[in-house]
Amino acid sequence: MNDSWFKISVIDGAINICLFLEMYPECSINDAIERLRTGPVSLACYDYQKAQALGELVGWETFSVEGSRCEKLRGILKSMLIYFQPFWARHSYLGRDKVIVFLNDNALQCLKIAGLLESPLSDAVMTWWEGIGRFFRSIEESRKLQIGREGERKSFNYEKIRLRNELITREPEWIALVDNTANFDILSYKRFPGDLTSESELMIEVKACTYEPKSFILTRNEWLKAIESPNSYMFHIWNLVKNELTVLTVEQMLVHIPSNHGNGKWETVKVVLDY
Repeated sequence: MNDSWFKISVIDGAINICLFLEMYPECSINDAIERLRTGPVSLACYDYQKAQALGELVGWETFSVEGSRCEKLRGILKSMLIYFQPFWARHSYLGRDKVIVFLNDNALQCLKIAGLLESPLSDAVMTWWEGIGRFFRSIEESRKLQIGREGERKSFNYEKIRLRNELITREPEWIALVDNTANFDILSYKRFPGDLTSESELMIEVKACTYEPKSFILTRNEWLKAIESPNSYMFHIWNLVKNELTVLTVEQMLVHIPSNHGNGKWETVKVVLDY
């Protein structure tokens, strides 16, 4: 597990190896570890076996950070977080307290010794958390984009098959790929019941998730687009894990839409489907 690398005995072991090799560059890493293990008790107690594996994994330059003890640890931890991306660090863009609740004792000790749990926060510590949060926010946004695109791909393929089965010769268009401001994702076509000759456009807004119950965020602009043409707009909601599609009309979505009050206007709404 990625969390297992976040132990102060491992990190300090890697730091000690680097310091030793700076003093005795003619030594190999194995020689350095052997001499550290048989040296003073204060240096012999670290987990050098795992420290060697860590250094070879993330690069020894990670542990050659200049500065005070806290500054070194902060730089090392930042590099390790970016490399391993442990579960708890992925919540850092939500704030430090959201990270702490997921930490095991070893990771908690690392952050504490690095001064990253101090209160009130110093400028240096605020800058550290801000940088980590910004990195993992970009990761999360990229993940959500990939989930959304996968849902759109599934709806695009679903519509190709549906049109073919209904003997509609036109092909769907993946609008979101060419215009992400259109407030719908797929342009398809449909026939009204009893009319086998004429076709009308069908705008489809696609949402996707990877959990139960299915939930998604709907924006005000998407809803305003939907109610412009309620008979020509549809919602596709995918559970990607189950490869399960829920199709909702504008009328069916209406029950989930909040009301404006006073001078306030809703901008986004989280819709949870209890299916």
